[in-house]
Amino acid sequence: MLVLISDDGANRDDSDEGRVADYILGTGATGTCIRDVSRAQGTGPHLQQHQLQKNHTPRTGAEKDTERLRGLFEGLKFDVRCYKNMTYQDMMTTLEQAGEEDHSNFDCFVCCVMSHGAQGKVFSSDEYPIEISLLLKPFNAKECPSLVGKPKLFFIQACQGVHVQERVPVDCAFDANAVLHVSQEADFFVGLPTVPGCVARRDDDGAPYIYHLTNVFKEFGDTYDLLTMMTMVANKMDQRGVSSNHSTLRKSVYFNP
Repeated sequence: MLVLISDDGANRDDSDEGRVADYILGTGATGTCIRDVSRAQGTGPHLQQHQLQKNHTPRTGAEKDTERLRGLFEGLKFDVRCYKNMTYQDMMTTLEQAGEEDHSNFDCFVCCVMSHGAQGKVFSSDEYPIEISLLLKPFNAKECPSLVGKPKLFFIQACQGVHVQERVPVDCAFDANAVLHVSQEADFFVGLPTVPGCVARRDDDGAPYIYHLTNVFKEFGDTYDLLTMMTMVANKMDQRGVSSNHSTLRKSVYFNP
């Protein structure tokens, strides 16, 4: 499972109506990593799966991705847990148990999943395709009340299709306040290394997405919010295929306020 830090976290100046409130991440952390499927930050395990069976090839360089993520989130004071080569049943059981934990003393939950994938899916070690939405479900407002109003961040290193992103010429010169009611699917962030329908790159040195993500967070985590840093990651990734994000966050996420 990944890392979870919980404190209610809204920091809003009511006198400044134009300002978006921030999630405040304080002390405490827990994380989970599934290798090939992994999570990180807050309360939870870091899940990773390295070798898949049958039709999928071994994920060379995955160990380096794991160590980069572990170093990043431990540096951000997360408690990181790592799991390797998890079957569908093991993965879902681990995530469901994490969602049942009491996260009241934590500010945030992070899950990093590294595996093979298809559009909208990741694969377990026994080759079962798992909808990304199912990974998020145990942590929504209905299933996990202790994470209501807190950011739940998922970083997924997995292909989302078989196509390679194309590059084309460009014809231009420049390229917590108390939560009373909240949507069940609010406060989620999902970061992907590619766009729907396309492959995610990885080599013997690991995945470019994990490399740029960890470097950007380490360099700018004291200054910028999550979405600003993910924009930096996308800019760096553009040389080899741009990354993408999906967000229902209602506030800015700062790791070191």
